[in-house]
Amino acid sequence: MHTDQLIHSLTHDLQPTPRDLVPRLIVYALCIGLAAALLILVLAYGLRDDLNTAFFSWPFWMKWTYAMSLGLTAYLLIERLARPGTQPGWLLLLPLLPIAMLTFMAIRTQLSLPEHARMATWLGHSYTYCSWNIGLLSIPIFAVLCRALRRAAPTQLRTTACVAGLMAGAIAAFVYGLFCTESSLSFVSTWYTLGILLPALVGAVFGNTLLRWE
Repeated sequence: MHTDQLIHSLTHDLQPTPRDLVPRLIVYALCIGLAAALLILVLAYGLRDDLNTAFFSWPFWMKWTYAMSLGLTAYLLIERLARPGTQPGWLLLLPLLPIAMLTFMAIRTQLSLPEHARMATWLGHSYTYCSWNIGLLSIPIFAVLCRALRRAAPTQLRTTACVAGLMAGAIAAFVYGLFCTESSLSFVSTWYTLGILLPALVGAVFGNTLLRWE
């Protein structure tokens, strides 16, 4: 077989990839992962008893806004990283913005408190397990995201998996807010952030395996 014939045999049935393939893969994965995380939350933890009133409170929306902002910045990065040959550039710094803003607000609030109240406000009553719970809820989201990204064509596997973990952690924190009653800025900026970063760390370490091309 001549070279031209070989090339033709390999390419004659190829179809162009839809331009919206990557966003569709990500959105479908997020819907499945979100549904799974919600199911786990309801079955394993339950919803907070005062959800009807908490839904209209500032602390509740503070946690949701923080999680959603990190999820959105991660999506902007994933949408680029899932395509071969693209460079995220300065977008890699985007997730630092909500983290820095909340940390700044938390420090200001902590300094305004009496010294004897600062530790209790920071630790709350669930610091020993909050981050781990968010990490556990992120597992199904992270798994389906990795599965979807393997159907795309990322070339920076560790970075892509790290950002996918960040997105999974952010959505898990969003879901966990339906159960968690902690309300201080310092608690959320510390323990929620650690929980969100757990799957990001897993992605950074094991990204080459998790996103190996199919």
